[in-house]
Amino acid sequence: MIRWPGEHLVRRLPGARLVRVNPTHPETPADLGDRALPVPVDAEHLLDALTAAPPAPEPAAASRRPRSSL
Repeated sequence: MIRWPGEHLVRRLPGARLVRVNPTHPETPADLGDRALPVPVDAEHLLDALTAAPPAPEPAAASRRPRSSL
């Protein structure tokens, strides 16, 4: 079990944060407040999303950029 040791560490260490990645039970304890983030997906999906290449900018967006005054 990693759930309770992780929660315990966050309670003991003021700068610690908890990110719970779990598709079926992402709940985090209320007493951790904004120091805990539930992520209701499986780890593989999350890692794929975090490591995916960013989308290319739209061509129209590039033409709206202000030109340099140089």
